[in-house]
Amino acid sequence: MNIEKTLENIKKDLNNSCDISSRIIKINNKKVAYIFLESVASDDKISDFLVKSLNKNIKTNLFENLLAELSNTIYNSKLKTIEKYEDIFFYLASGFTCILVENSKKIITVETKANLDRGIDESKSEAIIRGPKDAFTENYMSNIGQIRKRIKDNNLSFLEINIGRRTKTKVSISYIKDIVKYEKINQIKNELKKLDVD
Repeated sequence: MNIEKTLENIKKDLNNSCDISSRIIKINNKKVAYIFLESVASDDKISDFLVKSLNKNIKTNLFENLLAELSNTIYNSKLKTIEKYEDIFFYLASGFTCILVENSKKIITVETKANLDRGIDESKSEAIIRGPKDAFTENYMSNIGQIRKRIKDNNLSFLEINIGRRTKTKVSISYIKDIVKYEKINQIKNELKKLDVD
């Protein structure tokens, strides 16, 4: 597997969404990459457990030894291997981090799910009779995570723009690529860019 090309394809298939985060590191001159969605994965879990495991000095059979190392160091998370490229998007949207190893057809997935329900309250302004009772919060990434939690489709896209001369407030236009007409997205984006507030 070509690491750079695969990461590029994943990002392209996720429409270069604003919550994609990835990194390539080298273990004994072999490339290993990990990719996750900031909106549904926990940065703490990734940095505290995953990155420490990836920094081990593994000399032979990188994929198998890396899998064994992760199995022995990350006890509380689900650990799986997948072979189908299409499965990556389901696991990313479910809060997993995908680990790609150079020249390996398999991909390691580690559960690094963020606790998205913490601090999410029932909407006070709109009464909901059926369905989930959670509402958006002031946290931008948490809101994107709430949407991703419900819609695990790689056609789900987030287009990010900044509004406000001073605050540079992040605003995200969320849409499903194969349903919406792109002219409408451009129209909304242009209208938002016309807003002149400080």
